[in-house]
Amino acid sequence: MLKRTLLPITLFMMLVSISYAQQNQSDSDLKFGMELYQNKMYDLAEEQFTKFLQEYPASTSAGQARYYLAMSQYQENKFGSAAANFQAFAVQYPNDPLAPKAWLTAGESYAKVKDYM
Repeated sequence: MLKRTLLPITLFMMLVSISYAQQNQSDSDLKFGMELYQNKMYDLAEEQFTKFLQEYPASTSAGQARYYLAMSQYQENKFGSAAANFQAFAVQYPNDPLAPKAWLTAGESYAKVKDYM
């Protein structure tokens, strides 16, 4: 009887610990990208945010990563990519406080590449 009780509890504890470890890793990866961005290492920040979005697409921090991916691209004068990511952010997170700024910067980015459509 004891084995039947311990097995589900053990499995549950393992799943909880794996989930917690993944959350800590995603937080760490996002923080690393933010540090790169704040230190004006925009090319490395772009790589880190892209990697974050590939590895944690369902993360609650995916919106923040998308916004700062676009900001990194904007700072690198990659206006076409930046515009697409700003627009994707604003469409996916319309209630985020940064959405209006994302729309504005998307428009500025499109104008810089003379894409008026």
